[in-house]
Amino acid sequence: MTNKSESKAFLEPGTFHFVKWKNDIRKAEILEKRICEDSSNDYIYYVHYEGFDRRLDEWVTPERFVKAVVTSSSGATPAKRAGVDEEATDEGEASYQSRFPKKRKLNDGGSVKGPKREDALEKEHEKNTKVRNIGAAVFGQYEIDTWYYSPFPDEYKYLEKVYFCERCMKYMKMKETWGRHMSLCDHKCPPGGLVYESGRNKIYEIDGKLNKLYCQNLCLLAKFFIDHKTIYYDVEGFIFYILTENDENEEHVVGYFSKEKVSYDNNNLACILVFPPYQRRGHSQLLIEFSYELSKKEGKIGSPEKPISDLGMKGYRAYWNKAILRLLKNCKGADVGIGSVSESSPFSVTPPEADKIITEDHEDTLQKKDEIITISINKISEMTGIRQDDVIETFRELGFLKYRNPLPFIETTATSAVTIHPINNVVNGDHRHEPYHQVHNHNSHKNQQHKLHHDEEYTQKRNQNRFVCITRRMVDDYIRSHGIRLENRVFDVRGLKWVPDGSR
Repeated sequence: MTNKSESKAFLEPGTFHFVKWKNDIRKAEILEKRICEDSSNDYIYYVHYEGFDRRLDEWVTPERFVKAVVTSSSGATPAKRAGVDEEATDEGEASYQSRFPKKRKLNDGGSVKGPKREDALEKEHEKNTKVRNIGAAVFGQYEIDTWYYSPFPDEYKYLEKVYFCERCMKYMKMKETWGRHMSLCDHKCPPGGLVYESGRNKIYEIDGKLNKLYCQNLCLLAKFFIDHKTIYYDVEGFIFYILTENDENEEHVVGYFSKEKVSYDNNNLACILVFPPYQRRGHSQLLIEFSYELSKKEGKIGSPEKPISDLGMKGYRAYWNKAILRLLKNCKGADVGIGSVSESSPFSVTPPEADKIITEDHEDTLQKKDEIITISINKISEMTGIRQDDVIETFRELGFLKYRNPLPFIETTATSAVTIHPINNVVNGDHRHEPYHQVHNHNSHKNQQHKLHHDEEYTQKRNQNRFVCITRRMVDDYIRSHGIRLENRVFDVRGLKWVPDGSR
């Protein structure tokens, strides 16, 4: 244990120590120290637990430190992987924009800012946002412990609490001021137009330019729970979709997502958050599916802005998995064969011929070829609204992305010409049907030329004719083993009231 003299000796910002955390001891870095506001005049220390998400950072007293000191960042590694801990939600409630825009801005002279400038800005951003500045946010009926720094004005620094009106998003320092405001605020719902209503849930569309203060304050509140969100005040280029939940008395804001008014990458979502008290209730799935429905209405294929946080990715994977499994399960026919990506385009798919798909029930399938279905990645993307690279990543996540090459490599000699009948040689990872091939021995120059031409043709086919064979059993087994309930959809398309701008 440490005492006051020892604290002055080695408890300094930038040093590493072991700190008691619940029933465990964790390695931590001191990020900042300040005089405690009580009468002890002792220091308290803001620490970051190495390898854990920054939302677990906290102020600790000297008594929490274990005497042994660690002088560098090397050493013991926590069992949990970086960025995720045992308290992380499993629904994926938070996503974030990259710390700085993907498209580098031009300076006054018209030249592109180089990576060194961008790196310096990122380091400055990290330095200024390392320490959580406010302890809790009172929002509606909840007092929510904050996770991260939020850029409030200086007079709010190190406040124990900040008070928000969930009707108009104004924030205040004093509980008394907040109480008076709540008794007078006549807002009943978020500003903007109602674009979705189903059951207890409503979604409102808000223009960041027309309701600038509301959206700015919403972003300040959201920053408490999103580590790398960078849009605080420049909200005019964004549309916000606010999700509310009704109780017996009023509507409560439970979460939102934002999207750029103009996205050259066809991103249908920039930032998404469900506030902690409302997480694990399916709200993130509702918002994600709603964002894809908007893309479908616009005739676009959408995707969230990358990168996505670990928690945000969990939410998207859950949605992508369900959407694609639902499509595969509802397809008519015995199988779904998905062609491989060709060399000409990363998203161009060549579906296999029907007689190349052999399923577990070989004889039955041969008798019912009319039930065999081929579908391309592009078609899946078109039907679900999910971008092609996200579709491919989902198949990889599901374990279905295992290409079967119907033309296995066969070595040839200078005196051999090979004719291959391309029967699928791998069926669902279990049954193997060896390709039938005939070897004709010839010594003529003509046949050697034929062999070289055949090798070139074979190599091309070998690269283009790979495909994935997915059986109904594979889909059903995955759904059953992972306890997925495809019928539980929180989004009801009948409640959608939104129409594209050109149709209004």
